[in-house]
Amino acid sequence: MVRFLAIIDTWLVMTASALFLWLGMVGVYARADGNWTDSFVGLLGGVTGICLAGALCFWRGPQAQTVLLLLRLAMIACLAYFAWFQQRPWFALDDSAFVRGSFRQEFLLQRLEQVGGFLLVVAPVVALGIWRGRRLPPRAGDRLFSGWKGIAQLSGLVLASVAGSIVARVVGVPRLGPFSWAIGALLVGLVLLEFARRVTKAEFPAVMAFIVFAVAVPVVLLWP
Repeated sequence: MVRFLAIIDTWLVMTASALFLWLGMVGVYARADGNWTDSFVGLLGGVTGICLAGALCFWRGPQAQTVLLLLRLAMIACLAYFAWFQQRPWFALDDSAFVRGSFRQEFLLQRLEQVGGFLLVVAPVVALGIWRGRRLPPRAGDRLFSGWKGIAQLSGLVLASVAGSIVARVVGVPRLGPFSWAIGALLVGLVLLEFARRVTKAEFPAVMAFIVFAVAVPVVLLWP
């Protein structure tokens, strides 16, 4: 159970990092008005997530808890920026909603719902991080290198993911229906879960495979 929770924690970090990198690259390719703040925050969140995944692989223990927690808080700050602090935030007020009471009450209710939803997402990440730092035994630099078989498996996952992205690009994104996108999202989640499992075992090549995967897939799909 302990190892399973550690894998889930690493998987959440990797998923958030991959999404941040995707958003950042979307902004880089689509930005035409000269406002690069959204792209910068997205890329910053992605790089922070990569650093956090690497730190979880390399070392943990009492001396590492502060660094790991600061990296998590940096990712949460990037998420908060997209949630509220930009021109078109994700959690913008819904002007078309049915007004429950006065307009002031409706404003407060929507804000409370948004804050509650935000905390519902970030609280498990922070809680798992604190629990992981205190519950798991210390490890300082005892990285594993998987062996040739493990490296071949990781390389195969990365190459298959890039090949699938190339096929999707050749076929054309608009031609792929919602069902295809749902299958793609499921496969991406499973690939990240395998990376997380290996990172939890301190396999250094898994971190490198995750970096290549998280960067190469958006580049292939978003290349103009």
